[in-house]
Amino acid sequence: PRTLKLATTVILALGLSAPAVLPMLELTERTVRSGLDYAGASQFSVQPVALVHLLLPSVYGSNATDYWGAFSNTEIWGYTGVLAMALAAFGLLVKPTRTRAFWAIVAVVALLFLLGPFASVHGWAYAFLPGYDRVRGAGRAFMLFDLAIALLAGWGLGALVRERTRWSPRQEAALRWGVIGLAGLLAIVALLLVPLLFTQVVSDPDGFNRPVIALDNAILLALWLMMGLAVAAAIWRRTLRGGWLVLAVFVVILID
Repeated sequence: PRTLKLATTVILALGLSAPAVLPMLELTERTVRSGLDYAGASQFSVQPVALVHLLLPSVYGSNATDYWGAFSNTEIWGYTGVLAMALAAFGLLVKPTRTRAFWAIVAVVALLFLLGPFASVHGWAYAFLPGYDRVRGAGRAFMLFDLAIALLAGWGLGALVRERTRWSPRQEAALRWGVIGLAGLLAIVALLLVPLLFTQVVSDPDGFNRPVIALDNAILLALWLMMGLAVAAAIWRRTLRGGWLVLAVFVVILID
């Protein structure tokens, strides 16, 4: 029955999308995309060095006047939030069901895909996926990554608001290691990264303020980690629960 339901869903999806997809495929035969080589198809990919935006969103600058990093634009720049990714990891660890594992795999594959020629996944899609040899913008896979993180984070929040007496040992361990992980990352940022960048700002003034911008991002990252650690520790100590827990998590993720 499950296989029949899946097959029915696929057939219905193909049938409903056919009136839009078939004319689009016919139209592409009359555009420049009909002869798109891999160099063209891999345009607007994310360079690996730009993945640092997942932790430091504007470390290379925030506008056209001070940006100095790898090529980027609004389509291939992504930041889901450090605390949202931490909550997503918690959502996966507390109950690693097949559905959650699937979305975790989607997140990993999307990250590899958006790298374009810097990884193999996009090349495989270009070579073997029908019609994908006419598509550009590998960096748009950030949308799939964001979706996967949002779903996993939602499951993580759902696990947090459950009554503590109903928590499994796995949930307790995941929260404990989450607190330890946030504390460790905060220590690295506050005791190593921030002083290193501050030294760079003092010793080597830059006319474009690049070290200053990087330092600002590191300080903000430390602040976000501090807020996340405070909330996680309060939940661990059972001083934050119910509606106040949901509000606290929402606020720190919104600020992040």
